[in-house]
Amino acid sequence: MLRFWFERGDAKPLLARLNFTSRPGYLRPLGTATFYFDRGTRRWEYLASEGRLDQIPDSTDDVVGPSGFKSYSFNRYSSNPEELPAFLEWLDWAGIPVTGEVTPGSSVTFTCRKSDGHIACERR
Repeated sequence: MLRFWFERGDAKPLLARLNFTSRPGYLRPLGTATFYFDRGTRRWEYLASEGRLDQIPDSTDDVVGPSGFKSYSFNRYSSNPEELPAFLEWLDWAGIPVTGEVTPGSSVTFTCRKSDGHIACERR
């Protein structure tokens, strides 16, 4: 059996970080995904994701955080035009209902709350 030096004793975990960018050659990452190598199964396992400004939600509860309330703003002048559609797509995939009209090209803020175990977001 072949055994590598890093596998001896209390070896540190083997981590890999994947950087996401908006286009080839663009050096500033928009986000990262971190994986660790499970030596027992010999497989890479997902650990966490982070965006350029915040941690990327991994579950529906991450949308509202530990307080059960979180606000998201998309300014038409300073936000990436792809952020709002991606946010709405994620909410749809997660099964989180959104109330209120979203006008393309306008600034918008969403207030997301958890109440009685259910999460909903409202456009403000």
